[in-house]
Amino acid sequence: MNKKTMMISLASAMVLCSFSGCTDGTDAAPENPAAQEITTVSETTAAPAETETTTSVTEMTEPAEPEEPPLPGIVVSVMANQNLWEGDLSFSEPSAVHLWFQDVDIDGAVEFVTGPVIRGAHGCNTYYVWEYKNHTLQRAAYSYDTNMQDSTVNVWPGSGGILDDTGTQQPSDFRLFFNNENGHFQYLNISQDGNATTSYTGLDMFDCTTKTRSTIFSLSELYTGSTASITYQAGDANVTPQEFKAQYQTYADSLTPYNTAVLQLRFSDYAYWNDAERQRHLMNSYNAWSYGEALGEAMPGLNGYAATIPD
Repeated sequence: MNKKTMMISLASAMVLCSFSGCTDGTDAAPENPAAQEITTVSETTAAPAETETTTSVTEMTEPAEPEEPPLPGIVVSVMANQNLWEGDLSFSEPSAVHLWFQDVDIDGAVEFVTGPVIRGAHGCNTYYVWEYKNHTLQRAAYSYDTNMQDSTVNVWPGSGGILDDTGTQQPSDFRLFFNNENGHFQYLNISQDGNATTSYTGLDMFDCTTKTRSTIFSLSELYTGSTASITYQAGDANVTPQEFKAQYQTYADSLTPYNTAVLQLRFSDYAYWNDAERQRHLMNSYNAWSYGEALGEAMPGLNGYAATIPD
């Protein structure tokens, strides 16, 4: 056996010993630097394989990214049907028109509201209500007014104001109340009209349960020279001033005021947003809608008029 053959044999014996578990000096091969070097290389090359396997398992078990919740159907439909609802808005300056979501009839389903469109000889603020039914965006039936022969909610707040929650009793106020007598939510607002010789003030109501609109109290003033005659009405019936005051106060006492909150979007901004921006802003408006019981006395809007009538 030459020197080269002896080196290989000794190296092989050392490697076999490492796997067979020999520990005494009789069976173990003599120390050989070459054999130790081979054994060291063998252990070093095995370690990375184990590390790579462990890393691969870790990557496979990482949790998946959470999925975005699906968009509400009405938001999707509003984005997909802009050509349907924007046609109503062509009468007005786009910067004056707003869009928002609100459960107008308090039935648990949010509607889409657009406006105001300024129309008519007296510049009525017209709003349009769209609801999502049978997977379709459609005009709410109660937003039609047969007298105007058009879709009108003229009693809503003007020029981008939200549904009033301050009780200021201005003509543009449109506030939510709960009627404790019949268990219905009702929106109330003051409507006013007039000319050089007459003036009209009415308390209009939209009943969220029956989805009907009516004038429940009104007074008309006719001026003749320096004198004025006032006609009081409860519903469609003429009543005396004292009857007007008593019936109005009874109705006001039955009401609990509610605050409402909406987030309005300018139509002029919406027109320039891309799809991602439109979706984000529409969802912000959708999530902003809320209502809740308010503190204080119910002030439907004619308290000041009723207070001037003697008992």
